[in-house]
Amino acid sequence: MPDKYTYPASEVLRNKFGLEDSVAAHTMETRLAYQRAAELVQNPVQGDFDLKHLLEINRRMLQDMYDWAGKLRDVPTYTTNTQLVHCLPEHLEEQSKFVFRNLQRDNLLQGMDDNQFNDRLAYHWGELTALHPSLNGNTRSQRVFVDQLAQQAGRSIDWAAVNQNIEAFKIARLHAHAGNHLPLRDQLAQVVRPAGRQTTGIELAGPAVDPNVTKAALSGLPAPGTATSSQGSTATRERASKPRGRDGQDLG
Repeated sequence: MPDKYTYPASEVLRNKFGLEDSVAAHTMETRLAYQRAAELVQNPVQGDFDLKHLLEINRRMLQDMYDWAGKLRDVPTYTTNTQLVHCLPEHLEEQSKFVFRNLQRDNLLQGMDDNQFNDRLAYHWGELTALHPSLNGNTRSQRVFVDQLAQQAGRSIDWAAVNQNIEAFKIARLHAHAGNHLPLRDQLAQVVRPAGRQTTGIELAGPAVDPNVTKAALSGLPAPGTATSSQGSTATRERASKPRGRDGQDLG
């Protein structure tokens, strides 16, 4: 359903390049976001793991493509394939306080044993997915956010291992979004490593940094021009009666 963010009679988001063709727009967005995400690994957002922090990741990742990058969405959304509704825009600020306050109460996952860390990370990731504060790029922003969160808690996430089992991981995130984070906890138990441990696809070869080659969270992002996968949505936050599909192709 077209709206103020899309071109007439189209689902393509209005963008700074005026690209109305879906393939061209998707290719450009993916390429630019991939490059910006590489920069985020080398120069992370310095924040407090709150809404402002998450939105700044979104802004930096999509700033070249969209004027609204980094801003709270003001339209209802749900995922294309599952019809699970995200938090309604009028409740985003209130629910964000709830979500990030709970993360702070968990001491940003610091000082936990492995089992507790995986359990609480799965829970909070489900809450972030339900929140879905941006118009687009939410899952990519969450990956960078969660990767930072894990690192400051003394862990790292093997995103290459996540990709090898991506379908099971997507399904687990859907369950977490709908209120059951245990499947995601079990998936995380297979990919969370001690901080600094080398994992496939993370380390760069040689001292030079290629902006198109990534490590850590970026090894899970799609290469320029490739299609992204579908993502789940919320069941635990305020629902909309007739929300519009958006960001259902945003797992990458």
